[in-house]
Amino acid sequence: MFLYFVPVFIFTCFALFTSRDSFSNRCIFYITFFYLVFFIGLRNEIGTDWDLIYTNFLGFQSAFESSGELVGVKTEPIYTLISFLSNTFNSSIYGVNLICALIFFIGFFRFISTLKRPWLALVFAYPYYILVASINFNRQSAAIGIVLLAFIELLNNKKFNFILLTLLASATHFTALITLPLILSSDSIFSKRYLAKTLLFLLLFALIFSLSGYFSLKYNSLLGNFFESGIIYVSQGLWLRVVPLLASFALILTFRKRLNISNYIESVYIISGVLVSALALIASVNESFSTISDRLSAYFLPLLLYGITIFPDFSDRFNLRANLATFLICLYSLGLTFSWLAFSYYAENFWIPYKNILFTNL
Repeated sequence: MFLYFVPVFIFTCFALFTSRDSFSNRCIFYITFFYLVFFIGLRNEIGTDWDLIYTNFLGFQSAFESSGELVGVKTEPIYTLISFLSNTFNSSIYGVNLICALIFFIGFFRFISTLKRPWLALVFAYPYYILVASINFNRQSAAIGIVLLAFIELLNNKKFNFILLTLLASATHFTALITLPLILSSDSIFSKRYLAKTLLFLLLFALIFSLSGYFSLKYNSLLGNFFESGIIYVSQGLWLRVVPLLASFALILTFRKRLNISNYIESVYIISGVLVSALALIASVNESFSTISDRLSAYFLPLLLYGITIFPDFSDRFNLRANLATFLICLYSLGLTFSWLAFSYYAENFWIPYKNILFTNL
C-alpha cells in the first residue's frame, strides 16, 4: 500500500508548492515519466484481470507458434503487433504491459504538458486512470494514450492527424472510435449549416460502421462480452468517474466566455461533454450499460483534466481562493487513493502487496 500512496503524495507536493516550471524541468519530468512507466509496466500479478490478460497472451503465443503467422489472431492489429514483439523478444506478458504503459504515459505526459497545472492533472488522474485503468486495462490504456495524442492534434485543428491517430487507437482497442465524432468541432457549432453537416456525418458513420466486417465483428464481440454471457456487469464506481467529467463540462459551459480560448477549441470540449452526457444518460436509464459507459467515458480524459486544471482560476465564484481550490482537489485525490487502497476488496486482493518483476512483495 505504501508504494502506491507515495507517488501521489509527492505529486501533490509539487502541485501545491511548486510552479508549472518544475514540470518543465527535464530531470524532474523524465524521472517522473520513467518511474511511472516501470512502476506500471513491470508489475507482476497485479489487477483483477491479470489472469485473463496473461491467458490471452498465452493463447496468442500458441496460435502464432502453431501457424507461424499473425493472420487469424482474434484481437486488434496494433495489440497483436505488441504481443508479437513481446513474444519475439521472449519478454512474455511483461513486454506487452511495458509497451502499453509506455504508450499510455507518452500520450498522458504530452497532453498534461499543454495544461496550465500539469501536476494537478497528474494528481487527479492518479487514483483511477493510473492506479486502476492503466494496470487493469492494458490494451485500453494504450488506446487512451494514443487518443490523448490525437486530442492534441485536434486542438491544433489538425483533423487529418486526429483521424489517423484515432484509427490507430481503435486498432489497439476498438472502443476508441467513440472519440471520432470530435472531428465535428467547428467555430460555429450552433449554426444550421453545422447541424446539417453533423447529421450527414452521423449517417455516413453509421453506414460505414454497418458495412465494415471488422467493425461489425468487434461490435458484436463487445455486446457478447457484456450481455450474451448471461451476466450483467454493473460498474460500481461509474459515477465517481463520470460526475467529475460532467462537472468539468458544466464548468466549461458556465465560464466559456472567460476561458480565453478560441471558439473552435471550446467546441472540442463541448462536444466531448455532450458525448459524456449521452453515456451518463444511457447508464442511468439502464444499469446494464454502466460498464460500457464507464469504459467509453475514459476516452474523454482530456475534458476532465482541462476542467480540473482551470477550476482554481474560477474558484473565486465559489468563495474559494485558487490555492485553497488546488488544495481541496489534491485532498480529494489523496483521500480517494487512500480509501480505495485501505478498504477496497479489489485493492486488498489484487493490488496489495505491490509486486514488480525486478523486485518481489514490496
